[in-house]
Order: sequence, then structure tokens, then C-alpha cells
Amino acid sequence: MAQFYAWLGPRKTSKIRLIVTDMWKPFRNVAQDKAPQAAILFDKFHIMRHLGEALDKVRKAEYARLRGKDRRFIKGQKYTLLSHRDNLTLAGKRSLTLLLAANKRLNTAYLHSDSQETAPSFAAGCCPPPAPRSICATPVPACH
Repeated sequence: MAQFYAWLGPRKTSKIRLIVTDMWKPFRNVAQDKAPQAAILFDKFHIMRHLGEALDKVRKAEYARLRGKDRRFIKGQKYTLLSHRDNLTLAGKRSLTLLLAANKRLNTAYLHSDSQETAPSFAAGCCPPPAPRSICATPVPACH
């Protein structure tokens, strides 16, 4: 990445306003070092992967926390919980509704992941609105 910024040169690099990248720390570090004026926006694929992993951790923690009959809502529901609602069968949608109604922690975690999944994607050249702090390493500049 440093070679890219060297090739681009300081004049062009200083005009960069937004960098879209994955969450790999070396990419972020070079971007912050070479183009400190630019906002860094993480790509949606990696955000969704991390949200899915976090949701699965909540599912596992809730299963471990609960005992007896309370576990029945969670057992065997990993696919149901981590799938996009549109990809679920009618039975899967019913299971998801029951699971989320039965467990407030999973419901909250699911709502957080679902809100990011339904967030719009932005094409290159389009200015996104200010993104939630959870997905931006730096503030997104306003469009002019």
C-alpha cells in the first residue's frame, strides 16, 4: 500500500477524501499515515462477517447461560439466526421469530446486525451519509 501512495505522489494523495478498505490493520495504518485527511470506511462484507461472528458469540453465551427448557429456543438455531431472513423457509422464519421473542439479548444482537445488513451500499464516486462510528475508523467528510 505504501508503494501505491508513493506512486500516486503527495499532491494527489493529499486530495483523497475517502478510503474504502477491509479491516486489516496494516492497510488502515498506511492509509492513516499517508492520507491522514481521508476518512476510512470499512467494506460491508467485512462488517457483516464481524457482525455474524459477534451474533454467534452471543448465541453461544446465551446457550451456556441458560439451563433446562430455556435452552430449547436456541438449540439448533445457528443457521436460522445467521441466515438472511429472505433466505429462510416459512418454518425458519417462524423459528427465528420465536427465538427472538424468547431471548432479549439475542434479539438485541440480531437487530444490530440486521440494521447493518440492510444499510445501503455506495457505488464508487458517491458520497455516503455519515456512517455509524461502528463502521468508520475516521469521520466521513461531508459532500460538496
